[in-house]
Amino acid sequence: MRSIKAALLLLILVCLGSLLPAWAQAPLPAASGFQPLPTSVDTVRALRELFDEKRSRAAIALVGLPVGLAATMTFSAVAALEGLSGSTPNTTLPVTGIVAGLVGTTASISRLMRYSRRGEQEVMLRYERTRKLPRWVQRNLRRHVKRGT
Repeated sequence: MRSIKAALLLLILVCLGSLLPAWAQAPLPAASGFQPLPTSVDTVRALRELFDEKRSRAAIALVGLPVGLAATMTFSAVAALEGLSGSTPNTTLPVTGIVAGLVGTTASISRLMRYSRRGEQEVMLRYERTRKLPRWVQRNLRRHVKRGT
């Protein structure tokens, strides 16, 4: 009986002792770089920034690539003229430039189509309805936010 009373007394003392400030759990230090969870307003703003950035970059590339293609065609013409003069022309650079220019132009056009205003509106409407984004948008949005642009 005495051991039960002693155990009960010890339990009461431990419970009372845990109420003392010295036993209280210390607050967690502020995490450096802590970012609160994004709200839907933050997500919509980041989506608009992402689509604007992708559209502008694709438009710049679409303007620059034809200029590069024109320069490559000029090199091709020069190589053809060299072939007419009897020397063996080097066609590696012009052919590589044409292929790279065509691939880049195709990629820029597809990017402009994907990140068009209509595509942006469709993604926004889907997000408003379901609070979910397509996987390609999630991936690009994650990269966009990580870059801090």
